[in-house]
Amino acid sequence: MTQDETQPVAYLRRFAAAVAAGLLLLVSLPPWGIWPAAVVGLAVLVRTLEGCTWTQRAALGATAGLVWLGVSLRWVVAYTGPGALLLVLVEAAFPAVASALTPSARGRWVAFPGAVVLMEAVRYRWPLGGLPPSSLVLGQAEGPLGPSVAFVGPLGLLLMLAGAATLLAVASTLPRPRAVAASAAGSRAGGRDHCHRCRTRYQFGKVAPGGGCGPG
Repeated sequence: MTQDETQPVAYLRRFAAAVAAGLLLLVSLPPWGIWPAAVVGLAVLVRTLEGCTWTQRAALGATAGLVWLGVSLRWVVAYTGPGALLLVLVEAAFPAVASALTPSARGRWVAFPGAVVLMEAVRYRWPLGGLPPSSLVLGQAEGPLGPSVAFVGPLGLLLMLAGAATLLAVASTLPRPRAVAASAAGSRAGGRDHCHRCRTRYQFGKVAPGGGCGPG
């Protein structure tokens, strides 16, 4: 994390964001099926990783994974309690690795979609031959990307999903139009004030030798 974010409150804020990302990924799946939540959840996760070391990124990814996969795989408890706990820990390792592989600064916007696809590609096949009920693809069945799976396959759909999330994350880093307008207005106001002072001081013979305003 950045130097000014080394206090416990900053860490808690990061982990709270990771929990929120996990919850959003969770509710994108059936029975909730709120498909836009996956886009927002992935965007929140990639923003949370900014400025972190690889171990911190892994911890944040694992946190999101425990929320997302710990609840979505709750049905395994009916078969084996200890096995369910072990399975959730193994599954949470996938988003942990994907997050660790995502650079914290330069290149993360390109690397993150690839890391998500790699994560789900492995989860499709292991452990236990894959666990589709917790796959992010399943939650997109009712969304606009759902029909594309017939042409690009599940991993192609995932790439588009992660790409959309990355674009949303990038958009959230851009200056807001109002802030830009306010900054420009402030600059213009400052320029007008400077010119007014110059004109006033010229009238009273207080123009500096170089042509600028003299000391106030």
